[in-house]
Amino acid sequence: MMSETEETYEAPASANPFDESDEAVEESVETVQPEIATPASPASTKNPFESDEVEDDTSRNPFEDDVNTHESERNKEDYKCVSLDAPAMGLTKAQNGDWDLEWEHVSAAVKKNFSSISVVAPELISSMMSKHVVYTVKTEPQKYVVRRRYNDFAWLRDTLAATYEGLFIPSIPATTIFSSKTTLTGGSKTDVNGDFVKNRMLQLHLFVQQLANIPFLRTDPSLHSFLSVQNEKEFKQLTESPLNVANGGGTDNYSNVGLSMWLKLVDNTQTNPEVANRLVGDFKRQLDILGSTLNQVDAECRAAGKKAVASASAFSSLVDQVAHWGAVEADLIDPNRNEYVDPSGKAKKAHLDALTAGHQHWAQSIALIPKVMARLLLSNVQFQLVQVARFKEHLQIRDALVKELERAEREKAKAAEDKQRSLSPSQANKRQSMTLMFQKGPGELEDILNKKTEQVAQLQGRVDRLTKGLTFCEIHRFNKDRLNSIATMLGTLTATHLQMAQSTTNKWMEVAAQVGVEVGLYSETVATIVSSAALDEELAFNATEGSA
Repeated sequence: MMSETEETYEAPASANPFDESDEAVEESVETVQPEIATPASPASTKNPFESDEVEDDTSRNPFEDDVNTHESERNKEDYKCVSLDAPAMGLTKAQNGDWDLEWEHVSAAVKKNFSSISVVAPELISSMMSKHVVYTVKTEPQKYVVRRRYNDFAWLRDTLAATYEGLFIPSIPATTIFSSKTTLTGGSKTDVNGDFVKNRMLQLHLFVQQLANIPFLRTDPSLHSFLSVQNEKEFKQLTESPLNVANGGGTDNYSNVGLSMWLKLVDNTQTNPEVANRLVGDFKRQLDILGSTLNQVDAECRAAGKKAVASASAFSSLVDQVAHWGAVEADLIDPNRNEYVDPSGKAKKAHLDALTAGHQHWAQSIALIPKVMARLLLSNVQFQLVQVARFKEHLQIRDALVKELERAEREKAKAAEDKQRSLSPSQANKRQSMTLMFQKGPGELEDILNKKTEQVAQLQGRVDRLTKGLTFCEIHRFNKDRLNSIATMLGTLTATHLQMAQSTTNKWMEVAAQVGVEVGLYSETVATIVSSAALDEELAFNATEGSA
């Protein structure tokens, strides 16, 4: 029997695809280990994102010239900067030390490796044992073309998040729940033409686009493998390989320069801890507000989608009635059935046929509205929602580390106190010291203190890195990524509606020309009618406001 993976669930049939009454069905997803990371293929010693025109030189760091050039042009103190509007927030900020300049500096160092990544062409793969959807991932200018399934994207996301501590890695689409409630016009998880797959594809596309915009990731071996390795068995082996942390996530032949630059940049950033905590706390509040608002937009989008489906159905019935009208006119000019035959009957029939054709095309456009809403509006809103949720998790990781650090500091203080008591000549502590030494020797107490000291230092370093990353650029970048997503939503919706409007215009012009109707003769009349309708609405609104 065929076993199904994460894309196999078939949505139950429903008369109304917006009906939310069907129960959510838990999605079966292959477990992705968050701590796994993969080095690049040993054979791939070339700078992974270098275009074919650039000479392959594995004997040097691919960023060496660029980095050294920039370092010679700026004082190392410039790295001791941070943050979002530092003067206003009271954070330390050196000359030229704002995040936009630092970001440009890093981008310049990796400029020659910039890639444009896209996710397209979902395809269903079926076998005796499984069924799943794969997506084509294209990378320019390297001309990489690979096929990846959902779990491969999940592996990439988790690998990058485990490697780049303090760097916010965007989220992929949610995986836990699937039902017809997650779409507007239905479609199963294996229907490559349905809303679910198209929605997921767009969100995965937005995900990799955001990765491509992070300069620190452009030399990452795991990202390179994800984009370039075509052989499925080889890629699976790479995903199961441990991360070479000692070499910055790279192989023996290739070093991850982007990771080194990120760590250097963050470690040399200075923050005011008190102000940084206030900033992070305030941004948590903003995320709560934003999440609540996006959930409302999501709900209204679904409600509007239901109405759009009902509207399309009603308009389809109207088209049927117009077509029936034309059929009646045809019957009235049939000489075998009527004593009187209207001389203009054939012309009326032709005009009604043209009217029916125009309305049929119009109905098709209206029927597309739910799909447009699902694939361009709802999918973008959902992507924003998962990013907000992921950033909250990013902040929660920091909060958990802070609590762990506080606990470790208490344990360190206790270990130091125990050691001091064991060495104290005080008579009051003598009995307690002897008891302690009886349980643990002086050497053991020293080891405990050293371990606690090391643990505190490690936790403090992680907390500092996360805090510095947030205040240096990650909160700012998160919002800029959201702006880019909103711009994408606006652009795609505008282009879609313009194309639909142009197609509808062309069809009406075509059917009018077929029966010799001069559309231009009616432009003034239409303008008067539309203007009057708008004026009536304005007067009614003003009257209502006045009475209030």
